[in-house]
Amino acid sequence: MQTVANRIKKLEADTRRTQRHITGKREWITNDAGQSAFSAEPIAATGAYLDRLTILLAEQQDQLTYWLQVRADQIAGGTATNYSRETISKGH
Repeated sequence: MQTVANRIKKLEADTRRTQRHITGKREWITNDAGQSAFSAEPIAATGAYLDRLTILLAEQQDQLTYWLQVRADQIAGGTATNYSRETISKGH
């Protein structure tokens, strides 16, 4: 049952990474003087690369939706627990 929870965590991380690539990140570029500099603004994906990332993001979101439902069904059916740091505290 922990396998499903781990899969969800990985899919969430993969989705965030793909979204970062779509929206852009600051990169090393060569400025007009020919010097290496860190870009002032994020450089977003474009063209065919953006198309591939958009398709990948949709697939990741579909998978995440599916596995979140599997996890909810496990918890509702009692085959898995939903324990986390937020739901467990020291005994009194």
